[in-house]
Amino acid sequence: MLFSSQIGDFHCGLRGFSKAAFAKMDLKSTGMEFASEMVLKAELIGLKITEVPTTLAPDGRTRRPHLRPWRDGWRHLRLMFLFSPRYLFLIPGLALMLFGLVFGAALIRGPVTIGRAGFDIASLVYAGAAVVVGLQAVLFALLAQFYGIRRGFLPADDLMTNILDALTMERVILAGLLILSASLITGLYSVGIWISADFGDLIPREIITIATPSAVGSICGSELIMFGLFLGVLEVQHR
Repeated sequence: MLFSSQIGDFHCGLRGFSKAAFAKMDLKSTGMEFASEMVLKAELIGLKITEVPTTLAPDGRTRRPHLRPWRDGWRHLRLMFLFSPRYLFLIPGLALMLFGLVFGAALIRGPVTIGRAGFDIASLVYAGAAVVVGLQAVLFALLAQFYGIRRGFLPADDLMTNILDALTMERVILAGLLILSASLITGLYSVGIWISADFGDLIPREIITIATPSAVGSICGSELIMFGLFLGVLEVQHR
């Protein structure tokens, strides 16, 4: 599902490959997930793969299998996720961000009614949380892609390579500072409203529709700044 592979049994231990194909795959795994990495790498770099049909039957051994279903299964699944940051982080993160932004913008304008359910300022807070979590997932996807390419787990992807090349440390930090500054200005505006009310009670909807975007923007701006700094660390050249 993650890699559009047509292989029916990707744990089969009987495989044939050329020396050139093996060198291209540049396999890194140190455990039994090596079997999955071979198929995934072959798919990702476009090698020709043919599966020969066979008939399965009990092997006749009397001892218990040495496999540990949960531990070994998790090692394979973890490797697949590492090879697929788009499906693990990027796509869910973008969907969550888009939902939070659209739903939150609608709630800032006024209460929203869907069927018998009514949504108001409490839902706005959760929409803001969706934006924050979604952005974090997107940043994780970019870091995982960057790390995977650098360590040789992932082949160079033209689209992601162009995106990562454009996301220099300075550009990301600048974007974070702009968002953070705008959020702080909005926060100061909400403080001004509180001062004008002589530090007394405020209208909940009025102040929350200002404070929530300010808080979300402050968090997102700070995340971008920290992401930019960490990206700078990963970009340090070494021999």
